[in-house]
This record gives sequence, structure tokens and C-alpha cells, in this order.
Amino acid sequence: FYIGEDPEAPNYDADKKLIRCAHNGSMGPAYRNFEKHYTVYRYAQWKPWPLPFHDIPGIEKVEDLQKPGMEEKMGQALVERMGRGDVACNLAATSMVTNAYLCSGDDKYRDWVVEYTEAWIERTRQNNGIMPDNVGLSGQIGEQIDGKWYGGYYGWTWPHGWHHLSDASIAAAENASLLTSDLRYMDFPRSQIDLLMREGVVKGETLHAPHFHHDKGWDGYGPMQAYPMTHIWCMSMEPEDRARLDKQRNHDAGNWQKVGSHFSKHGAGHEAAWTAYLEGEYPEYPVDILRHNHAQVHQRLAFMRDDQQDPSTYGDWYLQVRNPITVEGLIQLTMGGPLFLYNGGLLMARLRYFDAERRRPGLPPDVAALVETLEDKRAVLHLVNLNPTQGREVLIQAGVFGEHRFTRVAYQQRRPIS
Repeated sequence: FYIGEDPEAPNYDADKKLIRCAHNGSMGPAYRNFEKHYTVYRYAQWKPWPLPFHDIPGIEKVEDLQKPGMEEKMGQALVERMGRGDVACNLAATSMVTNAYLCSGDDKYRDWVVEYTEAWIERTRQNNGIMPDNVGLSGQIGEQIDGKWYGGYYGWTWPHGWHHLSDASIAAAENASLLTSDLRYMDFPRSQIDLLMREGVVKGETLHAPHFHHDKGWDGYGPMQAYPMTHIWCMSMEPEDRARLDKQRNHDAGNWQKVGSHFSKHGAGHEAAWTAYLEGEYPEYPVDILRHNHAQVHQRLAFMRDDQQDPSTYGDWYLQVRNPITVEGLIQLTMGGPLFLYNGGLLMARLRYFDAERRRPGLPPDVAALVETLEDKRAVLHLVNLNPTQGREVLIQAGVFGEHRFTRVAYQQRRPIS
């Protein structure tokens, strides 16, 4: 669907190196989706979010959509401006094509990931170092939006700003780095974080950076989430990236000093605390995060047991609030990596395990693992067999996809006191 081989799904323009629509699939570019779903931009549905455009006469704030005819006016603009051409959040498609390469080993998939990622890197270069969020079918930045590099579907302006763009750009950079062993691709999302940090202001001790851009400039200032920079640091292991993480700490919330209860779609949000643990600043983190994860499981099981919601009212968030599986702490502590990006990322971590006896992925029964240290060319791992009578065999792989290599192993073995 994405590399241009299927004549019934012409989603990709190989000459212009762009995906033809923000919505795409087995029937090709889904221009019809915009005409079907966005012709009227309904206030009741979108009132929690910022406006998609700030140049529509009569609509200066979200509440203006309640005026007669304004929902239709905004909807028409959205269809005309967002319904054609490529958008930066399509970079998340690189994960599906990367997966195809990992399963097949066919170079055409690797080549497409590199080609498409580099196309957006080049557009960023052309746009004075700022990643544009839209490109028209001709390949021109801002073709559908009066030449503006912002205002694309799920881009800088609407509805989540940097949140979606960070996931897409980091996923693409991780995938290209994985397939080429070239970590320079991480400069792509890193450059955007540096841009936002330069545009930020310090309030108290906390850096507040913009997360949106529209006709009036940068907007939506607030503390930066730790997960984007954590993903970049885990790929690079560069001291400069670690320093960026420290500079982004939320001193008001103390997010690197404690595990806090909050909602996220995939149960993440403790990257600042985990990376502080790896630096020796939060030794209690393994116990705290596992207690938190256990509480999440029991809370959601209780919620499902007592659930009285009418199934006809289920929304796309149905499983998000009911899913009892929470793996953030397990991935961080046992595999040495951050939780995968919710919007399209693959799992990137330092270690992977295989149960030699049962010939399956994962740790054997009764075996506990704790990654205590992550460095550029070194990791410290504790393995414990909790079974009092039986031995266990575990295979340890360097990298989730075998992308790393063990060059030297040093170990200490401790046996239980009889």
C-alpha cells in the first residue's frame, strides 16, 4: 500500500516521494473521507481542541463555531486544505514498511523507509530547519494552505501539535537508523526539539516550550514531555542528549523524582523517572513503577467487572480505559528501553530474552531481570532465578531486532545460601 507496487492502491508518488493523502489504504488515497467526515466541523466534537485555521473570517476563537454557518465554513476549509497531499504524520507508516523488511529481508522495504524519511528531512532543510507538516501533490510545501508550512492534518496547528509530529518524526528516525546503522537520522527529530527549546521560556526553574504553531506564531507553551528526548537518547547514548533531558525536567511536578498516577493511551509517562534511575538519582524507581503497574492492572480489572456502560456508546477510547495490560515498567526494567511510541513506533530496547527450554521469546518462568545501567557500549544486567530447586536457561539477545552485538561479557555469579 505504501511503496507504490499495488496498482489498486496508488497511495505513494515515487517521483515526488510523497504519500498522496493523510488518509490512505487498500483503495488508495481516501480523499472521500474528508468530504464525508469533515464537511461540517462540529463545535460539540472539537471544542476541546484548538482551531485548525486562524484566518477564516468570523472565526477567531473556538466558541465562534456556534454562530450560524460557521461550522460549515470551517469544515469546507478543512476539506479543501487538508484533503489532498502528504502530511508529516504519515512518517509513522515507516514502521509498517520496516516491519516488512524485518520479516522478509527484502531491500526494497529498507530503501523505501530511507527514501521517504530523507524526503521529509529535505523538506525540513528547505523550510529553514522547521519540519513542515504538509506538502501538496506537486511536492510543494503549503500548496493547499496558501504556502504555509503549518496547518496540515494532525500537524503543528491542529489538533495536538508537536505531540503527533514528535511521534512520527522519531519513529521514522528510529526506523531509518535501525535499517542503516546510521544514527545521523536522529538529528531529524532532535533538531525540532532544539528549535522548540530555543523558542521556550523558563518559568521558575522549568522550561516551557511551544507545542503549536499557527498564523499568530508559536503557541501552547508548557513543560516538555520526557519521552521524545528519551527515545533519542536511548538510540544515541550521547551526553548532549542526556543534558537535553535534564534541561527539560519539570521542576514544578518533580517528574524525575516520583511515579505519578496519570492517564495516557498506552500507559506511559515515566521516562523522566526511569532515566533518573539509570543515572543513580532514583534508586526506588523499580519498586515504585511495578507497584504502580500492579495498581493499574487491578484498577482496570475492577472497572471492567463493574462496567455498566451501554455498548452502543463505546468510542475509540473503549479499550484505552479498559486494557488491563500495562508494560511500561517491564520494558524499561527488563529490556532497557522506553515504551514504544503510541502513534506508530516499534519497540527499541537494548536487550531481548528467549526461553531456551521452551523455545519461545521472553524470560523463562521464575526468572527476574533488571537493567541497572545503560551506557553507549555497556549495560549492567541482574538476572535472578527465583525457583528454589530448578535451574533455568535464558538466551540474551543484543537489541530487540538483533541490531546490536555483544563484544565482551563480564559476570558475577551468586548462589543462594543453603
